[in-house]
Amino acid sequence: MTIAEPTTDTPTGGRSGPTFVELNFDDGLDRAAVETITETAALSAQATALVLQVSGRGAEDVAPELTVVNKWEAALRSLERADVPIVATATGPCHARALEVFLTADVRIASPTATFALADPGRVWPGMALHRVVTQIGAHVARRLLVEQGELSAQDALDVALVDRLVDDPRAEALRMLSVTSRLPNPDHARHRQLIFDAGSSSFEEALGRHLAAIERLLRRIDE
Repeated sequence: MTIAEPTTDTPTGGRSGPTFVELNFDDGLDRAAVETITETAALSAQATALVLQVSGRGAEDVAPELTVVNKWEAALRSLERADVPIVATATGPCHARALEVFLTADVRIASPTATFALADPGRVWPGMALHRVVTQIGAHVARRLLVEQGELSAQDALDVALVDRLVDDPRAEALRMLSVTSRLPNPDHARHRQLIFDAGSSSFEEALGRHLAAIERLLRRIDE
């Protein structure tokens, strides 16, 4: 993991600006990968946003301990609960674990040279990436990634909404986007993100209760 110095153009609420993190997952799933994501999630406490540059083709013969898998999923969940915007960028292979991290982001930006795949070399890892693809994008995309076990080009990923924006310089695009959002009132990003994630699998009545609870919390905060 490589952490760039936070930018300080638009400090907000004592935070230091967006933090850029380079994450590579060419190795298998191990404790080091878990620690990397845990540390990345913790960076959100001092930043106005996280910009994650993710890459990696995965590794052959993936056979981690089940306890490591549990900790990996918990680390990804903690990243999803970061209370700042998360932007993920990809400029090359974004496969297996790299794709799992990419899917936790609020905005996903890629260059034309990026490729995307669920599989490690020779094997599809049955992790929560399948769940995230289905709930965020659709079962048809998950089936395509699973059955074909091949790569999606950056343009294919844009066409199926796995990628939100396709640009030559993803980092510059992330900075441009964050320069706009930093001028807006700072919402409860973690809670709003969770409401979006839950929307696809919740009934109207269940969703209504969660949204009303979120509105109540916001109104209390305004009155303070």
